[in-house]
Amino acid sequence: MANELELLRRPARDRDFIFTPAQLEIIEEDLDARLFISGPPGSGKSETVIERCLHLIREGIDPTRLLILTFGRDHADFLRDEIATRANTVAREPLARTFSAFAFSIVRMSLAKTGLEPILLSGAEQDQLFRDFLAFDAKENKSGWPDAMRNALTTRGFAKELRDLISRAKEWGLDHQSLAQLAGEMKDDLWIAAAKFWSDFESYAERDHASQAGKLRIDPSELINRAVRALTDDPHFAQEVHGLFDVVIIDHFEESDPSHRRLLTALAPKAFAIFHDEASAVSRFRGADPEGLEAFLDRFADRKDVKRYTLTHVLRPSPIKRFIEADSVADESDSIATHLRSLHLRESIPWSEMAILVRSPGDHLAAIRRALIHAGIPVNQESGTTSLADNPVIRPILLIAEIALSLNSQEKFPATAQNLDAVEELLLSEFGGLDPLELRRIRNEINRSREEGDLTPAREILLHSLTDQEVIPDFDSENRLAQLRTLIRIAGDLARNKENKISEILWGIWSSAKDRDGRVIAEKWRERAIFSHSLYESGAADRDLDAMVELFEMAKRHVKRFPDAYPGKFIRELRKTQILGDVILPLGDRGERVTLSTVHSAKGKEWRIVVIAGLQEGRWPNLTLRGTLLGSERLVDIHRYDNRVRAELTAFAADSVAEDEARLFEIAKSRAKDQIIFTAVSRDDDEPSSYFESERGRARERNEDSIEEITPFLGATAQIARLRREIIDSSTPPARKEEVAALLKTLAEEGFADADARNWLGARKRTTDEPFSLLRKIDLSGPGTLLISILVGCIKQGSSMRFAHSIDSFHGTLIIHVPSRRPRPSSNSLSVVSSSLVALTE
Repeated sequence: MANELELLRRPARDRDFIFTPAQLEIIEEDLDARLFISGPPGSGKSETVIERCLHLIREGIDPTRLLILTFGRDHADFLRDEIATRANTVAREPLARTFSAFAFSIVRMSLAKTGLEPILLSGAEQDQLFRDFLAFDAKENKSGWPDAMRNALTTRGFAKELRDLISRAKEWGLDHQSLAQLAGEMKDDLWIAAAKFWSDFESYAERDHASQAGKLRIDPSELINRAVRALTDDPHFAQEVHGLFDVVIIDHFEESDPSHRRLLTALAPKAFAIFHDEASAVSRFRGADPEGLEAFLDRFADRKDVKRYTLTHVLRPSPIKRFIEADSVADESDSIATHLRSLHLRESIPWSEMAILVRSPGDHLAAIRRALIHAGIPVNQESGTTSLADNPVIRPILLIAEIALSLNSQEKFPATAQNLDAVEELLLSEFGGLDPLELRRIRNEINRSREEGDLTPAREILLHSLTDQEVIPDFDSENRLAQLRTLIRIAGDLARNKENKISEILWGIWSSAKDRDGRVIAEKWRERAIFSHSLYESGAADRDLDAMVELFEMAKRHVKRFPDAYPGKFIRELRKTQILGDVILPLGDRGERVTLSTVHSAKGKEWRIVVIAGLQEGRWPNLTLRGTLLGSERLVDIHRYDNRVRAELTAFAADSVAEDEARLFEIAKSRAKDQIIFTAVSRDDDEPSSYFESERGRARERNEDSIEEITPFLGATAQIARLRREIIDSSTPPARKEEVAALLKTLAEEGFADADARNWLGARKRTTDEPFSLLRKIDLSGPGTLLISILVGCIKQGSSMRFAHSIDSFHGTLIIHVPSRRPRPSSNSLSVVSSSLVALTE
């Protein structure tokens, strides 16, 4: 009898939110009310949005005629899920959407009669289109770029800056002609060339659209402008869209840019509620314009009966403030992990109620993540910034697919240096099943079996052995390549069938792949993710599986958009993308995990415990002007402040940067309900930022009872190192030195060898002044004995040494340096060392 599984929904969390009288008045306003609602973080704006929508549904509004717009997909998902789980009805259309998603639906409706299907370019695809056209433009320089910029045209950074400049121009309602006119007024040669490039690129894009049967590829920055034009150019269509919705509700409208506001104006909703807080904007770097929000709202409210509400009561209690000032990033990370673990074990605070926020991702966040995993704390972290094609899990599968496609074409898989490196990586991956020593042995077999005079590199011969399925390699007597050759043959059979798309080929590779022991890799990863007792292994399996899901989603999306495309086109485009694509993926329930996030991603969320990490001078706040080569930020400031004077624009920009950083810090602080932990590192070349010091100083001045200093956690090695530094420091008081000596003695007696002064460098006297004659005493009974004898002997002789490869594998080059003041070893002794090591590798 088959086992039966019953899937249960997680119980809805208890709603203990008590609305204030002002919030209740907003919630119970008339169905046709027009409302502006402002309030600081923690004043319950999002809860009021949800309850207002539920009230409208209870009063009889069809959910399909209720439109909720917000700043990001995550927050739209949150609002949609909260309303759906608490309402007693269902909707055929998504209740909550982003402005871009809503604009896309408008464009699709407007194109319905033409037969064209809109395709929204991803950021990665748009980036690659710009790079391709720039490479073409660099040859003849038709855009007229200054000579000093010619060499930069083909770089990734220049394409990114150009794309950003054009995107900002579109957000502010400019076209290439308007940009050229403004560039002439400002006498900016780069903007003049950029306007010409923009014009030529649009012509190129139109020709590219014509070549895509029934497809219209749309630039994301142009999407909202197209929706606005569709509404303004066709009054009948605008009336049709206008009649679809009875009420429009907008949350976090402070994150809007001018294009969003033009769309709202063109939509002209009959009833609306707009929630906003200019001080909470975090997306200014993406084009958000909080400075212009009030002026827009005043214009939008003109000749309309609009009610304004201000939520002044902050519902979150003042959290406890704690501070960690560590000596290094490692100590800071360990202290965070220790403190969170203590809160979880002693106060039973769930992991999901804790978050660690940083200003931006990087090495600091990676160090914190490693410390949490090492402490046994489950972690939930957003995807990194690496493109999918650069993911080490994905690269082997793409290479197998490329080799399989080459088996059915007239062109052989090219033996370029890049492909040879990729083949070696494939062989060393789980899909190849080899370890470095086995790969080395195969290379040795190739060299022994090759014909005299054959100078073909061993890696190229390995590549040919994979691509030539008809010939069994004579150098692989143990069939170590058989598993991979079989997988390539299966993929080749799938590729031979013209009905199979790239998604079927990739799935065939994934489902057929086995490791060296014959286990299916897909099942192995699944078991590792579910049943592994190691947080590191389960976390790695989760990330690997997420990457595979993303690959299949991208392949599925590619097939849907380009059903007749050759499968290799997807792989080529994926390899050329240099930025992380934005793909909507189904997310599983990760259970109880600590959240690692940037402040930008944390907006709209809250936790009981929040760690604000990395408050270092120069990093947070980062007051460096966000100047770019092409000056996209200057273009925005010109329109924001209606000013053409560069010196004044620079001053405005500096003020804006300071405001943005302060706003970001306040948003981070407002995410905590019970406790905030501020952390920083204090050392010679790094010091806590003004935010850390001012926050701690202000709390001390108020003499708050909620302040608590956390002593940084130190492991045994770090603690012993600190004590050793103290005892040799001449400035340490004698009484303290005696105390430190007693502590070190106690640690040494407990078995900590590093605390024993007899083991410190320089503590032992020279054992002998005799010439180097180590090898006379070596026992050659085993390679381990030989290696250890060499190492110990060199230490006794006062020599320094290093291995060029791995000590564990007992192969590599041992380099011994004998100081000049010591007698040099004889050439005979060194030759014996060399020959002995060669014997080890064989």
